[in-house]
Amino acid sequence: MSASSDINQCWSVLSVRKDSILELRALWPNGITGVRHKPVVKHFHSKDFASAAKLKAAFESAATQLNESGYNVYSPFNRIAHVAPGTAAKDSDIAKVDYVLIDIDRTSDTKRPATSEEVANAAALAKDIRAFLGDNGFPNPIEMMSGNGTHMLYPLDTEDVDLAKSVIKEFLYFIAGNFDNDRVCVDKGVHNPSRIWKLPGSYARKGEQTPDRPYRKATITQGVKPSPISLEMLKKVTELESEASVEKSQPPACRELAKGETQVQRLKSALAHISSDVPRGNGKILDKHGVDDGYWAGVVWAIAGLGWPDGKDIARSWSMQSERYSDEGFEDVWHAYNPNHAKPIGIGSVFDLAKKFGWSLSPFEAIPENNDTSSASVKGTRYRLSNRNDLMAMPPLEWVVKGVLPSRGLAAVFGPSGSGKTFLLLNLAAAICSGDPWFGFRTRQTPVVYLGLEGGAGLQKRVKAWELANNTEFPSNFRYLISDFELSNSNDVDGLIEVLPANSVCIVDTLNRASPGSDENSSADMGKLLAAAKKIEAQTCGLVILCHHTGKDPKQGLRGHSSLHAAMDAEIELIRDKQKDTRSWRSSKLKDEKDGDSYGFRLLGHYLGFDEDGDAITSCTVESEITVQEKRLPKGKLNRPAYYTIKALISESTIRGVGTVPCEYRCIRVDDAIAVVREQLVTTQSNRRTTKAKGILDSLIAEGFFKSGLDPTNDEGWIWAPEE
Repeated sequence: MSASSDINQCWSVLSVRKDSILELRALWPNGITGVRHKPVVKHFHSKDFASAAKLKAAFESAATQLNESGYNVYSPFNRIAHVAPGTAAKDSDIAKVDYVLIDIDRTSDTKRPATSEEVANAAALAKDIRAFLGDNGFPNPIEMMSGNGTHMLYPLDTEDVDLAKSVIKEFLYFIAGNFDNDRVCVDKGVHNPSRIWKLPGSYARKGEQTPDRPYRKATITQGVKPSPISLEMLKKVTELESEASVEKSQPPACRELAKGETQVQRLKSALAHISSDVPRGNGKILDKHGVDDGYWAGVVWAIAGLGWPDGKDIARSWSMQSERYSDEGFEDVWHAYNPNHAKPIGIGSVFDLAKKFGWSLSPFEAIPENNDTSSASVKGTRYRLSNRNDLMAMPPLEWVVKGVLPSRGLAAVFGPSGSGKTFLLLNLAAAICSGDPWFGFRTRQTPVVYLGLEGGAGLQKRVKAWELANNTEFPSNFRYLISDFELSNSNDVDGLIEVLPANSVCIVDTLNRASPGSDENSSADMGKLLAAAKKIEAQTCGLVILCHHTGKDPKQGLRGHSSLHAAMDAEIELIRDKQKDTRSWRSSKLKDEKDGDSYGFRLLGHYLGFDEDGDAITSCTVESEITVQEKRLPKGKLNRPAYYTIKALISESTIRGVGTVPCEYRCIRVDDAIAVVREQLVTTQSNRRTTKAKGILDSLIAEGFFKSGLDPTNDEGWIWAPEE
């Protein structure tokens, strides 16, 4: 199906009127090698066209051209009232909210195209949501396979843009809270009126495609526009009593089998007859031939389906008996469990498997209390005494950053003003979200929610700088909150808990901004704040990180009452030596683990453009000294930013082997390098910038960071990076 035919299919979806403004927004994909292209914004005013047919033709032609040029093509689905030329529509530009969008996508591997299975998982979740909403009076929505997931559009009948935004936000959080699973989730951030959606007929491009992860064309699968819903219908759904949704969200095995001591014993008895030293498998336990050779994942998922608080510990203890066991492998399988699977694995299959290996106890027989010989337990007593074997069977400490931050508890990141706390926290968040190493420490991929209580403008710049430095989008499982939030306000705390993903990392930046009016030196006030933080940790089973300051004497550690330090499971202290212009961090507290090692880092400046007054916009990113020591870097305040900028241009170039440039090296024109360096010299007088830029480039070439060559045919200069 051509781009044009698909766009024609959704033409009625777009808000086309006599006074319409249609917008095309094209973004160059991240993660693709080669030359990067600037974003494109095009507007089509209906008043500028003689007929709707000509407007449609111009829109389709531009969309098709951008799609064929390699862009990701989008359009706002709500009605635009006005917009500044060449700028993307903002919320304030929207005249009417025409649709409610439910965007379903993967929870992992979001930097690459989706597999067929991941696309199918999104479609399956959409089916469940559609059925649930249908039971509550909603019509069938317009549906689209977006390339990597599913979009569902419900027409909305309202003129109140601000109210619609608020109600839709609550609605999306409700849907996500009741339907998200470990594989796919509902994007809760698409409530803003100016939200864009993938244009049908255009390809979804993200990262490099592979045979099992191809680029797919977004396609409308259900295009009949239904009658509109009302805000009252959305409110009715969000106000539903939770009992029905909780029951629905629980796996069938959990509803059928109540947890009791004898059942735990029964399961452990069955597992004792089953070897865990087998391949992961595809989730099956038994097939038509009998025992599936790869049943390990199936057994783990069957235990997960019970919903027992200690089910994970039971599954881990059994899995650790295998020489194949690893913490990473187990976590991967455990979190891959899908409670909404069409054919969930029941615990009965585990019992059947155990019988095939000689287990004779029926799963419906009670086990006498005195069969528990591993520990001293007395029926009817308040306490259960455990022995050495119980202690040795306890699972090891789980990490989100191995050896630095546990996966659950309270932690503090603190240091003096100007030490780079927020920059380091954002760097940490990116590593945890992506599962990439952090300062050489292994991380476990985990969602991060960042409470940027010092404002969104600074956060936006820092994220842009990170994306520039890393040449990719910030991880998609990073979420943020910049609204007013107080740890001392129980409503704020409960509201935050409602939207936090399970097992996530919550960063509070800063503790001072989250506790207005509290006396940090008061044991009573600090006790209330810590109780609130522990409540968040307990109900999300995750890690809460508090960003805080040191006092007048940095050697005294965390500022405030000593109870703050005592309550922390881990602390990361930042140290800055202003005279030497160095920064570092160290684990100043980590229960039962070694602390005290320091790790240096630097803040690298990045030029982001100009503001409306013509002033330069800059921000910083963190680079560890591990990285710094591995490679030689230019000296000088101006040379280093120029080096990174030129390196980025060379890495994106598709030109190789021009003139005297070796054929294996990418290269760029000397004049282009001088031009980008000149743009960074915002504090230099304009008539001196070109000369200054040439001097910086000559210095970088003299130091060996770049090499230069000529094209003899036209004497044009080229440069390349010899260490490429």
